[in-house]
Amino acid sequence: KRNIDRVSKESVQKLKNTSPVKTGSYAKGWGTKKQGDMDVVVHNRTDYPLTHLLENGHVIRNKKGTYGRTHGIKHIAPVEEWAADELPRRIMEDI
Repeated sequence: KRNIDRVSKESVQKLKNTSPVKTGSYAKGWGTKKQGDMDVVVHNRTDYPLTHLLENGHVIRNKKGTYGRTHGIKHIAPVEEWAADELPRRIMEDI
């Protein structure tokens, strides 16, 4: 349980540091939520609809009425991969 809490808190800090800043309170909204005894969810409390749009990009419409696409800013996937590798490593160290 201790390792799960530590990795989730470090994941939140990494997300706060790597999230896009121009989106207002998006970077500050990252937090954890416990679900059950051993489950912890890292989520954005304030701007959760933006997570998919910022990670993967989205369609935009400019002033002339034509459509384009924004490029996604990969900030969630690297932290997710880090946490998936780090948690088993820390558990094995304790054993």
